[in-house]
Amino acid sequence: MKRRMLIVFFISVAWFSGCLAVRQFFGFAPKKPKVQMVGIEVDNVSLTDLDLSVSLQIENPNEVELRLDGMKYRALYQDGLIAKG
Repeated sequence: MKRRMLIVFFISVAWFSGCLAVRQFFGFAPKKPKVQMVGIEVDNVSLTDLDLSVSLQIENPNEVELRLDGMKYRALYQDGLIAKG
């Protein structure tokens, strides 16, 4: 019984890893979305803070829906990091 379960396990692993390799080979693997900044507005300025609103255009080249729960960012100015989150 244990031997049969091991055989089924290894066949399953080979099947699923093979499916991903075949999908990538034929170009069916998910592609990265394209993100472009299309606008920026200054909301508030003080001596210590700067509040900005940034508008992004996101193009999803995949057939499945893209769900965005959050994101990480880094803001650079003249090769220096000025904000991250």
